[in-house]
Amino acid sequence: MKEDFLHYIWKNQLFDKADLRTVNNEKVTIINVGEHNTNAGPDFLNAKIKMDDLIWVGNVEIHINSSDWKKHKHQNDKAYNNVVLHVVYNDDKTIRTERGEVPQTIELKEKIEVQLLTKYQQVFNQKESILCSSYLSKVDGELWDNTLRKLTLERMNKKVLEIERNLNKTTNDLQWVLFLLIAQCLGLKVNKQAMQMLAQSISFNLLLKYQKNTLQFSALLFGQAGFLEGKFKEEYPSSLKKEYQYLKHKHNLVPLEKFVWKFMRLRPASFPVIRIAQLQVIMSQPQFYSKIKQAINYKNIKELLKVELDEYWDTHYVFDKLSVDKKKKLGAATLDVIIINAIVPLYFIIGKKE
Repeated sequence: MKEDFLHYIWKNQLFDKADLRTVNNEKVTIINVGEHNTNAGPDFLNAKIKMDDLIWVGNVEIHINSSDWKKHKHQNDKAYNNVVLHVVYNDDKTIRTERGEVPQTIELKEKIEVQLLTKYQQVFNQKESILCSSYLSKVDGELWDNTLRKLTLERMNKKVLEIERNLNKTTNDLQWVLFLLIAQCLGLKVNKQAMQMLAQSISFNLLLKYQKNTLQFSALLFGQAGFLEGKFKEEYPSSLKKEYQYLKHKHNLVPLEKFVWKFMRLRPASFPVIRIAQLQVIMSQPQFYSKIKQAINYKNIKELLKVELDEYWDTHYVFDKLSVDKKKKLGAATLDVIIINAIVPLYFIIGKKE
């Protein structure tokens, strides 16, 4: 049995949930299975689980055997401290988090039908990446076009609703929402959530106060991201740390834990440190929001997003570690991600408001 089979079982709830209990006999009700995470960290994020009379919101980690937790060294990793449920096929060992806590565990050994494993293997051994791909060429062209248009509008409406929810959480200011959306896009799929957390840790008033001061705005972003902890040999990160300590004390700021950021399987140009530096330069442009509003075409928007970083980043991908001299620029694909997922939905909102 492979672990991805259990991911499939959990994600689709293909097991007997009648009288589901933890190994400690607590009654379990699954309200939300969470978001499937294929990158570093727990397997499912932001799950919602009721155990006895308490509702827990956190992450779910899945293993064949409980002892796999130690094999994967999760007991030494802070990223697993927020695991509220350990889902295993076989509970063979009591495990602990980095904080020394024992997460609740459910065992699925007697809850999964044997036939499911056979069916799963048959389906996922198919050569086609999309199981219905052989039929796509037979779909009528007009139906295909209409379906794509419908899906595009549905996706755009979903984005607009997300922006409106963020507006309701803030001072109803589109400039801050633009900051949040661009941050999420720069994080791509891997660090989108961490970038969102970073943006949400900086109020609109702080954004306005410091975004025109390069040193202070950089210190604010990197400090809140948790990248200015520890000692530095180089002058630039040392000066950022000094500035952040001042801002942190002045505004009672609480930085993110560094472990929320993922570097694994990322190209160095997409490292979160580089993305934060790019976010700072984009948002520091004079009248950036006004220029985005007034941009008349795709080319204008692209020019506003094609920023150059400080010389320090030509020879660095992270603080205090030299690399080969290379300009760090946003690629065409990332620029399109920002335009499609941040700028275009923002135009929809501006149109509705005005």
